[in-house]
Amino acid sequence: YGGTLTANYVSGGGSSNTLAGSITNGSNTVSFTGTTIKSNGAFGNGAGGNPGTIQGQFYNNANALAGIYAGSGVPASSSVAFGGSRSN
Repeated sequence: YGGTLTANYVSGGGSSNTLAGSITNGSNTVSFTGTTIKSNGAFGNGAGGNPGTIQGQFYNNANALAGIYAGSGVPASSSVAFGGSRSN
């Protein structure tokens, strides 16, 4: 999988703090639409940034992130772990 994710974060921004973009492998795509970043650096696409099908965490002063996509009803073999570092 490869792709670009964009973090939009403002202290106190609540639901405006988002992780947007997608990662793709051939015809398989994981969209980060609806993913919210919490004040502690955790993110998810569940209510209030809690874990949903996507969950993860920013690390190293938000210079890196890691997480997992585990779709509802998707077997573990179809789950995708992801990670990356800030590009700017």
